[in-house]
Amino acid sequence: MNDHHLFIIIPIVFCAGFGAGIWFGMLLGFSRAAREAAVKLQTNPRPRLAGWCLTAGGGLGLLVSAGTFLSDLHFAREARPATGTVTEIRSLPNPQNRETTYAPTFRFADETGQAHTVASALYQSPPAFQVGDRVPVLYLPANPQSARINTFSQMWLLPLLFGILGGVSVVIGQIVLRWPQIRARFQRRSGPVAPV
Repeated sequence: MNDHHLFIIIPIVFCAGFGAGIWFGMLLGFSRAAREAAVKLQTNPRPRLAGWCLTAGGGLGLLVSAGTFLSDLHFAREARPATGTVTEIRSLPNPQNRETTYAPTFRFADETGQAHTVASALYQSPPAFQVGDRVPVLYLPANPQSARINTFSQMWLLPLLFGILGGVSVVIGQIVLRWPQIRARFQRRSGPVAPV
C-alpha cells in the first residue's frame, strides 16, 4: 500500500455510491420516468457489458478486501503490544482538490528496550493525531519497522474501503444485468410501460 491509495479509493467509493443510489431509485420504482428511461437503456447492449465489468471489478475488490483483512488479522495476532509517541505529523498536499492530508510518524521501544521510529503510510484529513500523543502500537519482533498504530483507521480502514467498493459494485452490476426481470416485476405491479 502506498501513500496515494486513499486518494484513489475514496473518490471511487463516492462515485460507486452515487451510482448505487440512482439504480436503487429505479429498483424501488420512485418514478415512472425512471422506469421508462431504463426501458430505453436496455435496448443498448453496452449496459450489459457494464454490468459484467462492475460485477467482475466488484468481485476483485471483495477479494482484495478479504486478502487485506486476513493479512492484517494475521499481523494483529502475531504482533506484540507497545506504547509509542507521535513525533511528527507529515503533510501531503493534493493539488487536484487543494486538500492536504496528514500521516503520523511515531517512536516506540520494543520488548528489548530498543527504540524504533516508524512512518505511517495512512494519510487522513483532518489529522487523527498530534505531536506528543501517546498511542498504542503493534509490532512484529522480527520486523519492528512494520509497526502500526493500533487504532481502527490505521489497522482496518483499507480492508473496509475495498469491501464497500467491491460490494456496491457487485450490487450495481447485478441490477444492470437483471434489469429485464426487475422491469417485468414493475410492469406487473403498475401496468405496462408505454412505448418510447
